[in-house]
Amino acid sequence: MVTAPRLVIVTDLDGTLLDARDYSRTGASATLARLARNGVPVVLCSSKTRAEMERCRCDAGLEHPFISENGGALFVPDGYFPFEVEAARRVPGHAVLEFGWRYDRVACAVRAAADESRARVVGFRDMPVTHLARMTGLSIREAQLALMREYDEPFVVEDVSVRRRYRFFRALRRAGVQCARGGRFHHAYACPGKGRAVEAVRELFARASGAPVVLVGLGDALNDLSLLRAVDVPIVVPNETIRWTTRLLRQVKGARLAPAPGPRGWARAVRELAP
Repeated sequence: MVTAPRLVIVTDLDGTLLDARDYSRTGASATLARLARNGVPVVLCSSKTRAEMERCRCDAGLEHPFISENGGALFVPDGYFPFEVEAARRVPGHAVLEFGWRYDRVACAVRAAADESRARVVGFRDMPVTHLARMTGLSIREAQLALMREYDEPFVVEDVSVRRRYRFFRALRRAGVQCARGGRFHHAYACPGKGRAVEAVRELFARASGAPVVLVGLGDALNDLSLLRAVDVPIVVPNETIRWTTRLLRQVKGARLAPAPGPRGWARAVRELAP
């Protein structure tokens, strides 16, 4: 007898499962509930911190593994799989597979590159919580969660000099730090990106089920590129920055386009695959 492949959904949050402006998942809640009833895991994969994602998971009623800070780490709830997750660090309630540098090292590399290039760069480490809340529309408490970083340093480049900006990004690369553009910020990290963590998700679910796993991935921004390339069914959710949507569709083989932005488009695209 042939065992049917198990469906696992891996999704970005802001601009994808969550509305880019108000962070609401309105439009996707019914689909999430249907997936839960049908036993389809939804793995969140975001630039958000562990603290932010724990809150998102709780609000959405999700109890599955999740990937934080652009692939910095994969968090697996204790007892989720019928085996111990090997080579994992322990934190309360989770086994953690880490894929890159810790936050202090990344943030120091960003500051050193800014100093070397003389570019005006403001990272999260430099931002008071009230300033971040104003920039993003987050509440003070939500901004505090966003500042609890472990792997990835979001930043803005305030320098208008093209030469200094180029020197800054070149200095980052020389230091071994990658950079990708998210919804509001550039993100600096020293890991393979979301894709490597997604591959670990595949390996764990396949081992647990003893059957092939079909990964569906959804994302809207350039930092989702490696996520979309690592899944079997890549779905690009339209972004206000049209060139990002066009670029993702062009660079991800076989990518589908969701019929609408944000959670409404997310839900419609998922329902076509898992009615």
